[in-house]
Amino acid sequence: MLTRRNVSYLLRPAIALMPVKYGITVLTFHNLSLEQFPWFDSVVEFIVKNYEVVNPKGFLLNETPRQANRLQILFTFDDGFYSNRLLVEQSLAKHNLKALFFLPEGFIGLSRNEAYDFVLKNFFPTRKHLMGPKYRYHALSWKDVDWLLMQGHVVGAHTKQHQMLSTLTAQQQTEEIIESANRMESLLGIEVSSFAYPFGSVASVNANAIQFAAKRFQYSFSNVRGSISESPSHNFLFRQNLVPGDPLWLVQAMIEGRIDWKYHKERKESMRLILGSGV
Repeated sequence: MLTRRNVSYLLRPAIALMPVKYGITVLTFHNLSLEQFPWFDSVVEFIVKNYEVVNPKGFLLNETPRQANRLQILFTFDDGFYSNRLLVEQSLAKHNLKALFFLPEGFIGLSRNEAYDFVLKNFFPTRKHLMGPKYRYHALSWKDVDWLLMQGHVVGAHTKQHQMLSTLTAQQQTEEIIESANRMESLLGIEVSSFAYPFGSVASVNANAIQFAAKRFQYSFSNVRGSISESPSHNFLFRQNLVPGDPLWLVQAMIEGRIDWKYHKERKESMRLILGSGV
């Protein structure tokens, strides 16, 4: 049986011939187990050696100069797992790198059992159980979030319950997208100007959800592959989701946009979605 990684390996010669896409590439990370930390550290070391890393504060304030002939990297983390803090302490801090953390309000601060149930219900709704022990799905506390902010990182919104927005009513979308961010902003005493759509696919959103996000946030991020400059709108920015354990040659290919052609259908659909939303 051919896996995603095996297919990519078979296509490696063709991938190597694809041109590099310069500009800003936004990377998405989620939860990592302790066994995957060395992989993350190797990715960070590779990025620091080969590319320029963008500070999220500068990006959100439009103060980051766009380099036409250089690839720039913005680190983002989705979902608010406690492993994210450990990755900051053990990897990002060594290089004074800052990241943008998209947090589901309802997940932050949950106990171990509550966090496990939340993840199973809202992050992986089609599964019957999760792999590994419950501590692997530990959530950040609000004190952890304060710590991240004190270290110079940035927090964005990721709805309240990490719902599939395309399945919700307009009233429910308002609660998930707008009201949840307003509460986080008040609780943390900061401006929350960025947002990441749960699941991040074209199928996970609709025109109403994009309109609400456009009304509330300066930038909204998807998980459709591509660079910032190729995104159909600042209300549906492309990102590159990195899968823990992928070999560095494949990570490099994703960072440099060399496999974006494999996702041309969803990229085209995202353009139609934005046009249909009118934002």
